[in-house]
Amino acid sequence: ANQLHEWAEAGLPADLRVPSGPPPTPAVPFLAPPLPAHPLIGRESLLEACRERLLSRRLLVLTGLPGAGKTALALALAHDPAIRQAYPDGVLWSGLGQSPDLAARVGAWAVALGWSLEALAGIPTLEDRARLLQAALSGRRMLLVLDDVWAPEHARALQLGGEDSAELVTTRLPVLANELASDEWVTVPELDTDAGRSLLSHFAPLLVEAGARTAERFVEAVGGLPLALVLVGRHLRAEGRLAQSPRLEAELH
Repeated sequence: ANQLHEWAEAGLPADLRVPSGPPPTPAVPFLAPPLPAHPLIGRESLLEACRERLLSRRLLVLTGLPGAGKTALALALAHDPAIRQAYPDGVLWSGLGQSPDLAARVGAWAVALGWSLEALAGIPTLEDRARLLQAALSGRRMLLVLDDVWAPEHARALQLGGEDSAELVTTRLPVLANELASDEWVTVPELDTDAGRSLLSHFAPLLVEAGARTAERFVEAVGGLPLALVLVGRHLRAEGRLAQSPRLEAELH
């Protein structure tokens, strides 16, 4: 009490003074994960079509088999210079899954926009957080990415951007894609043999040199799924079994 009275008379010491003026403006938020080390192969025309759709229709829903590359395509779009220029106020990204904590996801976006954790603690409910965040996003030109959505209510809880923003949703469920985007959703297909072989050669170039048919059999074995091909390529490179035909045959089995 004596210390408080002394501070009231003489003022706060320098190390306890609160800076005057408005709080600093937060940097433009960019919550998308970093791009993978390997290139996006066999998706050039699909990437261009998705870019055009995001720039014109402001909603893009991607669907496809698990491992088909939906997230990889979403990452490429989030980092795309044309998309960044069209939505200069930032990128908000949220990976959902089957049982997301939606209040925490909204809270993470709010913190990225400059809210303090103390302020969020006073707004515990999802509905209140969403309402305030929607007001904060109004008028901003942002890209909101909802990755791996399993339920329509999860997507709708985070579709908080204004009319100047765009939304990119990925889901493995075609029924959900149709519900969110009617007949305008985009299917991410598996890679064809040539593209699959090119992806494998990035990790294991000697594999293609060992024989085109051997590489094609690896692509066929995993159904052309990019994620599986990345894992196979890394495994072959780590094992050092790239130029030995009998050992490659053993890997196929």
